[in-house]
Amino acid sequence: MGIATCYELAKRGLRVLGIEQFDILNNKSSHSGHTRIIRKAYFEHPDYVPLLERAYHQWNELETLSGNKIYHQTGLLYLDQKDGEVNSGVLKSSKLYNIEVAEWNPSILKNRFPGLEIIDGLQMLFEPNAGYLDVHQAFASYQKLASQYGAVLHSNEKVLKWNHVGDSIEVITGKANYSCDRLIITAGPWSSPWLPSQVKLKITRQVLSWITVPEEIQPLDLPCWLMTRPDGKGAYYGFPYSDHTESPGYKIGWHYPDQNVNPNEPIETPTEEEREEFLNQMQQLVPNAKLSHHQSLTCLYTNTEDEDFVIDTLPDTDGKVIFAAGFSGHGFKFVSVIGELLADLVTNDSSKLPWEFLRASRFE
Repeated sequence: MGIATCYELAKRGLRVLGIEQFDILNNKSSHSGHTRIIRKAYFEHPDYVPLLERAYHQWNELETLSGNKIYHQTGLLYLDQKDGEVNSGVLKSSKLYNIEVAEWNPSILKNRFPGLEIIDGLQMLFEPNAGYLDVHQAFASYQKLASQYGAVLHSNEKVLKWNHVGDSIEVITGKANYSCDRLIITAGPWSSPWLPSQVKLKITRQVLSWITVPEEIQPLDLPCWLMTRPDGKGAYYGFPYSDHTESPGYKIGWHYPDQNVNPNEPIETPTEEEREEFLNQMQQLVPNAKLSHHQSLTCLYTNTEDEDFVIDTLPDTDGKVIFAAGFSGHGFKFVSVIGELLADLVTNDSSKLPWEFLRASRFE
């Protein structure tokens, strides 16, 4: 969210400094793992759909300006109990905003993706215009273009505190002191100390795994997919096969707030039980494929109490300090539009984008 905002502000001609406590692209927060699903028929709440429409437009513009391929259209297969919360939400959003979603039966599935086997009793919906975003290409594009427009980006520099001094904001880091007219805080799992007291964030450890096949076997053609758990604890999700040199294989994760953690302390590495669970889940979907576990890693979710984002200005700062946090494991697809929104709030003190439902006042 931060680097997208730096890009948007610099493009508008403002003097911009971005400060990141780690490398600009790192594996310590919520964007590790190379890929993120993007979809429009939003089951979480239809209020997100207009923002998603704009996000798709902005991702396309970023691809055009940077020359990098970021969005990959693969379609997304939703697997849920009939009348389950996920598929009911998908259908609601699709009807409200005329988003193409089709209900599939097993014969349609077999024709499109012959290797997939679906568990009996699950309803299948397919959103053809969904797919995934390449995280690394997104970061590279924003970093390149933000710098070209004049933004200064500092990495491995930790912000220690900030003060509202007269008409300015003073920012103090471990390396220097800075003065600015506006401050935007997009600190991910490290946001809590900077936010209003009514905004409660819970940081959770999440595990991702990559499942691979022997080199002599051609990987199966799969879409992105999401399958709810029968116990109601979120959903497993996955991606088509990737030949990325660092993480080859079928990426799979579990979308559900897991173990509470402190982001300033070492995060437990994935366990053997977690690795086996992901391998077993993937094997259920493709029972005739020869699969093996390749690698696992962890990332962090920054969860609000209602799992919706929180974006607002800080009280008692005359609108000079803006924050965006609590993206609750479903925020990356919105990066392109959140960058635009935060830039709007800096330059215009408002935005034509429909974002008011994300204000912090809902927690008061």
